[in-house]
Amino acid sequence: MPAWQVILDSGYVSVAAGSGWRDLDADRAELDVSTIRGAADYARLCDRYGAPDGADGVRVAWDRVAADHHAVHLTLGGLLLTQGRPVETRHGTAVLRGWDCESTAWLRLPRSARITSVPH
Repeated sequence: MPAWQVILDSGYVSVAAGSGWRDLDADRAELDVSTIRGAADYARLCDRYGAPDGADGVRVAWDRVAADHHAVHLTLGGLLLTQGRPVETRHGTAVLRGWDCESTAWLRLPRSARITSVPH
């Protein structure tokens, strides 16, 4: 299951069938986005926000990430270099899973966020 599906299924983001595309605009100076460009970035994220995954590994505790960052952006390079590969962290081994493409996982919206409908 893709990581974004977990967020949709949680009800955190309300998405109705046929609701269309949305555009998010915000003051860039306010944004705090963590970027994963490769295994070292993912290891740092897991070192700071790691939690046991229940299978002798490490997962990212997204609720803790959300306390410090608005979003996490995975670059194409980060996806290609990190997805599915074991990464050693101070908490144990972590594996980036469930990201389908370069994308940004929004964990909380900045105060300046403006969401508008985009015709498609």
